[in-house]
Amino acid sequence: MVRTDTPPAAMALTALHTSAQAERRQTDDAPHAIESGLCLRFPAKWEAQFLQDTSARRISLVLRRSPAVILAFVGILIADWFMVPDRFQMALLLRLLAFLPLYALTLYLFRQWGTSSARDWLLSGSAVLTSLLHLAIVVPSQNPLASAHLATLSVIVVCWDSLLRPAFVPALTNGILVGMGFVASLLAMPAQGGPLAIPVTLLLLSSMVFSLYGNYTLEKAERAAYLLERNQRLLRARLHAAHERLSQQARLDPLTDIPNRRHFDETLPRFWQAHTGQHGEPVHHAHPICVILLDVDFFKPYNDHYGHPAGDRCLHAVAQAIAQCVRQPEDLVARIGGEEFALILRQTSAQEALDVAQRIRSTVKALAIPHHFRPDAMDIVTISQGLSWGQAQSQAEMQALINKADQTLYRAKAQGRDGIATAEAKTPHA
Repeated sequence: MVRTDTPPAAMALTALHTSAQAERRQTDDAPHAIESGLCLRFPAKWEAQFLQDTSARRISLVLRRSPAVILAFVGILIADWFMVPDRFQMALLLRLLAFLPLYALTLYLFRQWGTSSARDWLLSGSAVLTSLLHLAIVVPSQNPLASAHLATLSVIVVCWDSLLRPAFVPALTNGILVGMGFVASLLAMPAQGGPLAIPVTLLLLSSMVFSLYGNYTLEKAERAAYLLERNQRLLRARLHAAHERLSQQARLDPLTDIPNRRHFDETLPRFWQAHTGQHGEPVHHAHPICVILLDVDFFKPYNDHYGHPAGDRCLHAVAQAIAQCVRQPEDLVARIGGEEFALILRQTSAQEALDVAQRIRSTVKALAIPHHFRPDAMDIVTISQGLSWGQAQSQAEMQALINKADQTLYRAKAQGRDGIATAEAKTPHA
């Protein structure tokens, strides 16, 4: 079995570092977005995200309110009948056969451009064309009430700005163009204006001002709410990252930089639960599991004579040597005691487990850490190992494998250190 992946401890540290960098980048971007919330546009990256996040809601709003817009514009036919009866046939033609296809095309394009700022200009352009259709009906009329009928332009402005709610700048542009069209229409109808010109102008102007003000405040409130929601999501993400980081730190042994006993105990169930079905029944043909317990030989005299700092460095070096030899992400390595370590290897045969144990033994000996206070003939740091393997399909069976590995570890130490003992027999020194 080839084991060439990154050690689990290194993978955990790399993930934590990457998470911290991403968190800092998000935090650095936040002040700019908060500052831009005072106006009606975010920075380019946030603006694109805002359009994408609000696209579905905007499309739904326009589709829901479109029947009211259509009804309002077509409903002006009633005013056409009374105020410009000489243009009623043209009004029917333009309001039904020209406006309805134009508005249907607007809705289609609006849905296609769901994540683009061009859709707001599309709505305003549609409003301008609709206003031109209305002026094409009213201006040529010879009826004395035609100039008063120009006041119905306010219905178009209010419908588009208040119901469809395009962005403020396109809405303002629409208002300016409609106002220019209104002035040009009054100039083209000098005999029709008379005393109604001023009140009609004031009505249209006040309608435009109030609808634009409402459009501005609604858009600003929408952007502020979006920014608040985004900042709340960022805060939740940061809290979650902090929780994960603290959880990882609580599971990582600070001395050896590998998982600690808490992580070992909490991770252990996934090894035997992986071999049970949905309702806890055993799974046939479960893969074998190997448990290896390791202990640094004669560590107490080493710690007593070389000092605790040297002992800490020794344990760190041994732990890293063990982690380098166990490189499958699904395997587990942990420090479970003072100088005691544990490995659990999934889908590992007896021979593969022995190969791993021999590699760990050789790697630790290759460190050549001096230990001149051993009671035996050796003068470097070594380890003893106890192995057990089998199928663990319950918590009891998993604990039995660990207990068996613990017994073989004691046998390896009793029969001479720097050895590997299995549940069957002790492996001779190499």
